[in-house]
Amino acid sequence: MKLRAALVAACVLASAARAGAAGPDFDGARAWKDLQALAAAGPRRASPPGARGLIGERLRQAGFRAREAPFGDGRANLIGERAGRRTELVIVAARCDAGDASGPAALLELARALSAAELAGTLRLVFFDGPAGSEALAAQMSRERELGRVRALITLDRVADTDLRLETSLLAAPELVVRAFAAARPLAPPPLFAGFPQAHFDGDHLPFVRRGLRAVLPLASLRKPGRARAPRVSRESLARAGAFALALVRDLASAATP
Repeated sequence: MKLRAALVAACVLASAARAGAAGPDFDGARAWKDLQALAAAGPRRASPPGARGLIGERLRQAGFRAREAPFGDGRANLIGERAGRRTELVIVAARCDAGDASGPAALLELARALSAAELAGTLRLVFFDGPAGSEALAAQMSRERELGRVRALITLDRVADTDLRLETSLLAAPELVVRAFAAARPLAPPPLFAGFPQAHFDGDHLPFVRRGLRAVLPLASLRKPGRARAPRVSRESLARAGAFALALVRDLASAATP
């Protein structure tokens, strides 16, 4: 099986990822503070103005160009971008109405950790305004013929669950699965990333896949909280998931296109 052979070969990629991982570490404590601030701003509603203002300020502090991409009636995705040497895009995205705010908090810490990185490709961090946000951005990028520039679209969902194990979809690009496996391998046990795609699941990657983008890697904790229970989140899980995402994004944004 091609993917199985590639995952075995990812041991070599893991060594390369460690060798090229210069730069600040993911600061889990700081990301946790952002998670709490975003939760207080109301992330359970669709991207409230308070959360958008906080996110925009944090992005600009990290040296990213922040802008809103309006759609619908008063709705807007928030986008932070740092240009690289080439026009190819590495996109990391999370939904602002996610119940635990872990995805947006992880993205903000990625921005800080990569604020001074030398980028081969352009890095774009996207904060979707609810489930309609990914549909709106996919349609816009399709109209503007930007999807051909995308090297990778990574989506993060529920990355701070207390019993964290991230999974990906059967629709994920095999090359990105291999790179994700390599990025997760050096992290301390228990295993953080399942490695082999286990299922097809809905998510913010789907509007892009429907428009022909294959370079997608949805990452999500699929374990559901118990009946009538709120999501349980953990600072340790957020720090581990963030370190994993940082290694993966650093690899993709700094490496040449294969």
